[in-house]
Amino acid sequence: MKKILSLFLMMVFTLTLLTACSKTQNTLNTTGETPLSSSDASAPVQSTENATHEQKILNYIIVQRGRDGVRVVLQNDSSDKLKTFGHYGIVSDVENLLWIASRGGGGLDSETEEKKVTELPVIQESNKTTGINRDIWFEDTGGNKDVWIRLNYEPFTPDQGMNGWEHKDLIVYIDPNNHDNGFLGIQDAQDQNVWRIILLPSYGPWIEKEIDMLLRLTIAM
Repeated sequence: MKKILSLFLMMVFTLTLLTACSKTQNTLNTTGETPLSSSDASAPVQSTENATHEQKILNYIIVQRGRDGVRVVLQNDSSDKLKTFGHYGIVSDVENLLWIASRGGGGLDSETEEKKVTELPVIQESNKTTGINRDIWFEDTGGNKDVWIRLNYEPFTPDQGMNGWEHKDLIVYIDPNNHDNGFLGIQDAQDQNVWRIILLPSYGPWIEKEIDMLLRLTIAM
């Protein structure tokens, strides 16, 4: 009697297990889900944004501190942390100004003026120093007292759907006619003789201090 009862219980257990396995297989088939293999589970998930976003390439910056006739060219070197511009706040600050301006905020003018370079004496002056191929390059301003910093980029176009402006170079400079104010200049990536100009109210002292700090950090001046 005990053997018959034991055999009966084993049959019930086996049928229950088979039914459960069948239900699990049906569920996987109807939902289209399959269990991950060990290789799938360990595979890194690639960010779509990182895979498609075109990175900006910053070649060098030109700094002019007009009061003492100093103009300096500094090359960006991503292989040397001490020479990488990402470590200097003014570069990220200029990028942030561009970001804010493209969204119309931060007390900046929502409207931009589009001008030819021939209408912009400060930018014309900055054009005299381009394409320098040395880590650090010093020039005499020839008595020019303007104060500015220009970031030389490869032409940049944001990915589709990104809220931003395509551009070549960026420049921030103190208004020669009102030292309390500054301007942000955005060079057109297609026609490099055209610039968008944005007024930076009360930014003049900030630009001056940031340039002073950058020159102390880079050339101890």
